[in-house]
Amino acid sequence: MGQNIIWLTTCILFVTLASCQSTDRNPLPVFTVVSTTFTDALQAEGTVESVNSLTVNCPKGAGGTIVFLVEEGILVKEGDVVCRIEDPMLGTDYEDLLINLEQNKADLSKTYADHALELAILEAQIQNNEAQKAITGLDSVQLAFTPGNQRRIKELELQQSAIQNSRFEKKLKTLKIIQQSELRKQLRGIERVESRVKELEERIASLTLRAPRSGLVVRGVNPVSNTKFSVGDNAWEGLPLLIMPDMEQMKVKILATEGQFKRMKIGDSVEFSFDAQPDNQAWGTITKKAPIGQPIKRRSKVKVFEVEASVDSSRHIPTPGMSAQCRIILYQLSDTLVVPQIAIFERDSAKVVYVEKGKGYEVREVVPGLSSPSEVVIMKGLEAGDRISLLLPDDQQIFKK
Repeated sequence: MGQNIIWLTTCILFVTLASCQSTDRNPLPVFTVVSTTFTDALQAEGTVESVNSLTVNCPKGAGGTIVFLVEEGILVKEGDVVCRIEDPMLGTDYEDLLINLEQNKADLSKTYADHALELAILEAQIQNNEAQKAITGLDSVQLAFTPGNQRRIKELELQQSAIQNSRFEKKLKTLKIIQQSELRKQLRGIERVESRVKELEERIASLTLRAPRSGLVVRGVNPVSNTKFSVGDNAWEGLPLLIMPDMEQMKVKILATEGQFKRMKIGDSVEFSFDAQPDNQAWGTITKKAPIGQPIKRRSKVKVFEVEASVDSSRHIPTPGMSAQCRIILYQLSDTLVVPQIAIFERDSAKVVYVEKGKGYEVREVVPGLSSPSEVVIMKGLEAGDRISLLLPDDQQIFKK
């Protein structure tokens, strides 16, 4: 009882018709009250997922178009290429950086050559000044025999050579400091470009995604199209493109409507069946309810709520990605009187049923308890074996008190 309204209604009609009296005595369908288990349940669809799974995400700082994606549901080995992403902008930036790096290195080579030339010229000047000073020094032997004015001129020339030599030495020292500073600046610039090149090389390499372990691979769901990822789709940072489930423990993700979500509660029992495995059944409980709904599709005002259910036992372990039919048991009460909702009528603000008595019906007030869309528990007013009408009898068929 209670799997769904259509199934229940069919069963009720079958039981009713089987328990009806002959058409001559009573043309109305009746239901025989029995003590049974009341079950309030609802049906929903879900998808099997692994409790412990690894995701292969689009790398940090990356984005582009998927140009290769491993097929759904195949087994791969650790290190196998499972996805490739192409980012044209990244490739363009990389080529530009290589050109920039080559130009910087060429500039550095030119700087080394210019510095060498400057030092050679300055050192030649120093050597020339030293030679001139030596020549002047040789003439100083004759200063004792030279007239006063000429002696003074030679002394001044020697002083001038010494001053010039000091200036050249200072200039050489300063030039070396300036050249070292310029070289350090250029080298730092090259290091920055090389670092950037290395970073882009790593990012380009990261666009080739490899399996983190051996096992089954399932494609992720594209949040834009709400379908499995495929070649040609766009990918961006952090997006789970592939899932590698641990096959030892499974769960079922249910996308419930708002009405279903409000009726479910954590701890409710769930029975699972699988179209892809008709001989398989599984059992579990509701373990998690997402507090916020999400649009059923892009720009839709209709929302669904994500609900997770555990798979505690099963005949066979279901496969990740498999669709599941979920029967959520909202409430169960054993050994109680349960009647169809359609057998309950309202009369003078009271809930009543029409109990078969001979060729007519007796009005009997009842106290309903728990209910579902198709059934209701009767707390008081009926006994097992009573036969109640499923349709409202005519006035002449009702016994008057």
